[in-house]
Amino acid sequence: MTQIHKKKQYKVVGIVLVLIFVSLALYKYGSSIPLINKIPFFQDDHEHVYRPVFDEEGEIEYWTCAMHPSVRLKEPGKCPICGMETIPVWKKGNSRVDTEASQAKAEDKNNGEDMEGMQGHDHSTMGVRTKRGNDGEAKSIFSVTPERQQLIGVKTEPVMLRTIDKEIRTVGIVEIDETRVEDVNTKIKGWIDKVFVDYTWQYVKKGDPLFSIYSPELVSTQEEFLLALRSKDLLGSNQYSEIARGSHSLLEATRRRLELWDISENQIRELERTGKVKTSLIIYSPVSGNVVEKNAFENMHVEPNTVLYKIADLSVVWV
Repeated sequence: MTQIHKKKQYKVVGIVLVLIFVSLALYKYGSSIPLINKIPFFQDDHEHVYRPVFDEEGEIEYWTCAMHPSVRLKEPGKCPICGMETIPVWKKGNSRVDTEASQAKAEDKNNGEDMEGMQGHDHSTMGVRTKRGNDGEAKSIFSVTPERQQLIGVKTEPVMLRTIDKEIRTVGIVEIDETRVEDVNTKIKGWIDKVFVDYTWQYVKKGDPLFSIYSPELVSTQEEFLLALRSKDLLGSNQYSEIARGSHSLLEATRRRLELWDISENQIRELERTGKVKTSLIIYSPVSGNVVEKNAFENMHVEPNTVLYKIADLSVVWV
């Protein structure tokens, strides 16, 4: 009988231990077990329900941040996101909400009359007001005091229609368009007699005189041209056609040589009209623009490959 009694005691102790173990397991994990988590005792979301907070002035539903409305605290304090002081949200139907709403409307009206036409003004009060939207759901409208607006940098301005533009002052490097630069040189050897454009960045027009040059080759070619011109007048009507064609060919050859040396048509006609050889020839500007480089000086000996001027058209440039 003693052994049977001991066995019963062991069974009782084992059952008690099992019940205790099951109770602890249900207490700790009951909220995650199907069916059992339906029992209110085993529901663990009761810790996250925000209960109304009461103060001397009325009932507060929760505390929130004006910059982060998603923050909801059960007690006043600082926003965990930005560190600003939290503000109260009053429970629906509270007399405090109705009072603040009426005060806000009155202040908006007075401020609108007193500050009409100003660039920016404040209509805000401290706190949160509850307002029903078109869908019938209650919505919170936050109002911030002028001090807090200044702290967070809020600016208001009347709505208006205008263009948005901004003037930016900066530093740039101006470069000449290389396609608008003209080199001025001669196709004959000689010496510069006189310089008419004598400094850099001087503006010249097409056809303005740049300098005059003396060239022995040019003088001899002018003499040949005048000689060919007189021969044409004397032999052009000769009864022998070969002699007449020879005089015409000589004249055309000397004329062509002058043209290849960039002697203008007007200068050739003047030579024909006067019949006098010019010891110096004026070179004119082929384009309009500013002189960006000058290498011409009086009494300077020049060769056909000598660049005397660089003239650039600055009407279009690169920046």
